[in-house]
Amino acid sequence: MNLTSPALILPLFAFGVATAYFANKMNKNPWLWFAIGMLFGWPAMLFLLLSPSFGKQTALKTMHPSAKQPVLSEIDRFFIHPKYMQQLWFYLDIKRNQVGPVSLNGLKQAYSEGKVTHNSWVWNDSFPEWKKIHSLLAEMKKTTS
Repeated sequence: MNLTSPALILPLFAFGVATAYFANKMNKNPWLWFAIGMLFGWPAMLFLLLSPSFGKQTALKTMHPSAKQPVLSEIDRFFIHPKYMQQLWFYLDIKRNQVGPVSLNGLKQAYSEGKVTHNSWVWNDSFPEWKKIHSLLAEMKKTTS
């Protein structure tokens, strides 16, 4: 069988397109996954669908050993901070598209879905310029210390 035969190329192209589609839905690089899908076919698709989303960050509540109440993580404290509750927010998603305005709860949902991370840029009317979430967390830490 010839390596340029349509009987070989078309199925690999279809796997590349399908893998890119699912990669895009999972907030992963669709072009990279298109190439991987074309090269490896169904194993690439299987790997993509079964792999965890490494870029997605979740806010975890941990229990302090001596406490009965959960200890809130920095990001959880950010999402309940009274200073930010009434603000309307804008953010740049993973693809650098501007999204907003959204409430703080909308920003929290985007974070839990992996659309926003610690390195994402955010803005509201009280800021003179866009800031990364991790810099806001550092500012909060300074003011509470």
